Amino acid sequence: MKYLLSSLLVFSILGCGSCGDSKGQVDTGVVLCSTDEDCSLGMYCVGGLCESLTDGSAGCQSDADCPKGYRCDVLTGQCRPIDTDGGGEPVDGEDGEDGGVEDSGDAGGDVEPECSNAEIRDCGPLTEVGECDYGVEQCVDGFWSGVCAGAVYPENEKCDGLDNDCDGVTDQEGGEGVCDIGEICSDADYCRDWLYCQDNGKGEKRCSHWCNNSFDTPAVSWDHECPVDHKCLVYSDTDSAGSCWPNSGGTLETGANCGSDDDCRSEWCDAGRCIDGCSSHIDCRNTGPGTRSWSCVVVDISSTAGVTTHGLCGLQPGSGVTGDQCSGYTDCRDGFCDTSRNECLSMCCTEVDCPSEYICFFRAGKESSIFRVCQWVGTRGSNGFGTACSTPGADNSCHTSLCLDVGSGLRCNRFCCRNADCPSGYKCDFAYLVDMHPYADALGRACVPE
Repeated sequence: MKYLLSSLLVFSILGCGSCGDSKGQVDTGVVLCSTDEDCSLGMYCVGGLCESLTDGSAGCQSDADCPKGYRCDVLTGQCRPIDTDGGGEPVDGEDGEDGGVEDSGDAGGDVEPECSNAEIRDCGPLTEVGECDYGVEQCVDGFWSGVCAGAVYPENEKCDGLDNDCDGVTDQEGGEGVCDIGEICSDADYCRDWLYCQDNGKGEKRCSHWCNNSFDTPAVSWDHECPVDHKCLVYSDTDSAGSCWPNSGGTLETGANCGSDDDCRSEWCDAGRCIDGCSSHIDCRNTGPGTRSWSCVVVDISSTAGVTTHGLCGLQPGSGVTGDQCSGYTDCRDGFCDTSRNECLSMCCTEVDCPSEYICFFRAGKESSIFRVCQWVGTRGSNGFGTACSTPGADNSCHTSLCLDVGSGLRCNRFCCRNADCPSGYKCDFAYLVDMHPYADALGRACVPE
């Protein structure tokens, strides 16, 4: 029994209507009784009504769970009245202070033993499912001791790979996962509802959510940056999003001088400086010492899950931004030169990051990765967010050129890197797949209902 209520439950009988004839049960849900046997486990008969001191189904576990004048039958989980000697006082050995069975010599005569000394019986929870286990109650001086040794009762579910609440389901309670970010999982059902079960490419799975880099705000609900003891693990099948993963204790920020990977929060030390993944240049500016000239540079990275084209905070290869002429990546701030137009294209989160003649849209990267840069369209579409559209994916009628069905049919949508990129009532999350055959599909972020 997990909790003891401060007072007896009180029921109101609203009328019989068509009373049932089984154990005095009426259609109000109230159970009438004449003896304790008429009541379910954990309840006893008082004043003709079945009442309980517990809020669970396990019933009483010891005499302390029962009201004065009752003792716990640990085999059934029921509180039963203590036998008296005819004078209204408890019989010695039951609720008296002598603690044993005696021949009292009064009008009541000898007390009838309940059991044989050293006899045992099963007791405890009503199930052996999960971690629950029956215990053993021993007969002492002719009476059951009321002590259930070795019993394991249901507990609140924990993220430990065990069925603590004994409901037959591991690491879930009430149909929801109980594992927090960074805790080991084998399936997304084990994780809290805003998290997913992420593989790090080495066969280890933990509850996680996507991230842009290792810093910014701690994770709250479905916010997307990492807790302070986590890094943003660069992964291969996204639009430059990573996954929050426990780090080894490093704390140095992007751009700080480092001697090894373990010095950096990102666990990534390159040429004596801490570096980190990113989705746009704002992830890299002023996040650490000496990064004012850094940007989010498009690079090919070998990750634990393959080669990915991803944003990486680093020194600007050049100074050109979207629309500036270039002959190679070293001319551009973000390291991307579109040779079809010989112009620099900057990484972006939304169309707001691009000049008015451009949109923010994805391009194919290495293997399963995509990345977003500003792309020239000349004139943007006129339809705003939420307007009906007809072509899934790229639809030039939309101001963003993005048309998706996120639950209400095809509507103009928006690319994003953060929740703040989305209108009120929406959040930023993975919302579409890009076919990267023969590799796995790439995941892209857009605005979805909260």
